[in-house]
Amino acid sequence: MLFGCICFLLVRATESVIAHDEDSPLTIMLSPEVLQASFDKDKQSHMLTAEFKILDAEKAEKSHDYKAAHKAFSDAVDELVGTLGKGSQFTRLIMYRAGAFEADFHRPKLAQSYFERAIAEPIDASTSRRFLLTTRIWLSRCLERQGLYKQEIECCKKAMEIAKTRPGSDDNNVIDALCELGSAQNHLDDNEALKTLNEAVSIIQKQKRAHKNDQRDSSAYLLRGYCLMTLQRDAEALIDLNSAVALDAEDMDALAYRGSALTRLGKYQEALKDFDQVLQSKHKLAWIYFRRGKALSELKEHERAIDDFKEAAARSRSHDVVVPPDTTEQVFVSLKEAAIKALEQQKSLLQVTEP
Repeated sequence: MLFGCICFLLVRATESVIAHDEDSPLTIMLSPEVLQASFDKDKQSHMLTAEFKILDAEKAEKSHDYKAAHKAFSDAVDELVGTLGKGSQFTRLIMYRAGAFEADFHRPKLAQSYFERAIAEPIDASTSRRFLLTTRIWLSRCLERQGLYKQEIECCKKAMEIAKTRPGSDDNNVIDALCELGSAQNHLDDNEALKTLNEAVSIIQKQKRAHKNDQRDSSAYLLRGYCLMTLQRDAEALIDLNSAVALDAEDMDALAYRGSALTRLGKYQEALKDFDQVLQSKHKLAWIYFRRGKALSELKEHERAIDDFKEAAARSRSHDVVVPPDTTEQVFVSLKEAAIKALEQQKSLLQVTEP
């Protein structure tokens, strides 16, 4: 009965972590360290404690109780490290799960520590390379959030090595790694980023694999389109963003960036259609309100622009940044600061245009 209970909890705790990994819950459940712990009376108690901590963490996470979830994940990881020892596949997965939780709650430094611990654990031939790749990608995003762009690029290069050398590697992993590396390079060297993203798109085009509702391929075109925008090549960017939307009509990021490209090309009415569609969905991000406010401003719809800039300022977070489109250098500015400044400008323009 106890063995069955442990197995159930193991499956329950890992299913969300490995949904996109090559490992199955059964693989984790039957791993040597877990089986050994399940038959060791001393370890059984510790395993059950860890499992219930994980369930507590997931429950607290769903109710947005950060402190309770943070403590439960931390305790679970400590319990598993002490029980299963170094190199446990299950412990590594829970470290990953804890890191993803911290990242979702905008604690990138804490998330970084979990991801670094997960990939620092002893690795052998049975270790999932897909897991190592995914963890590297999450780690790179935490580094990006902290503005550690050089470290982010190095992390992405290591992910690239894993994607290209892992046994049975496939193009999906390579495309994922290339996209992540290109996105990272875009912070410091747009031309290098473009070369990397060209390679990702080239794989897609050579295989003639692009088809509708393909989120991975849509992302490659989206990222290259964004990169072209940073290089002030807006007409070319629009072509890529059109491709991204054609591949995945539900890709709200692609629609939002296409709206931005259309705005910069002076096609404000077309841009509004994209922004309106995005903001009618659940994808209500501060920067999208900001960009729609810019389009409305150009159409002299100052009252509506004011509403959008207010919304952008209210929704912005400390890590949100914008890149002014009228500069040749990437000058990162606080989104809240930019929205408030734009709001004041719109109020001034509205007073001038009022009868």
